[in-house]
Amino acid sequence: MGRDMAHLELGMALMHKVVETLADVANAEARPKMEGRQAFLILAPDAVKVKEYMKLHPKATAGKAPESEPDDDDVDETEDKE
Repeated sequence: MGRDMAHLELGMALMHKVVETLADVANAEARPKMEGRQAFLILAPDAVKVKEYMKLHPKATAGKAPESEPDDDDVDETEDKE
């Protein structure tokens, strides 16, 4: 057993802390668990909680990234041909 498998409780404690930290905007669809040598959990955003969070923290929406520019696939190629 390597060092990474010797302290499973530290990884599980960290994942439980993540679930607690994100509880105001997300739901844990699957609790943290081990599957073989891999630890994982599944989180999903809660639309109601996210709206409430955005109302309470308006600065969180101020940092939104602008919408991306159109890809090359979206541009009409006939304009560029001579």
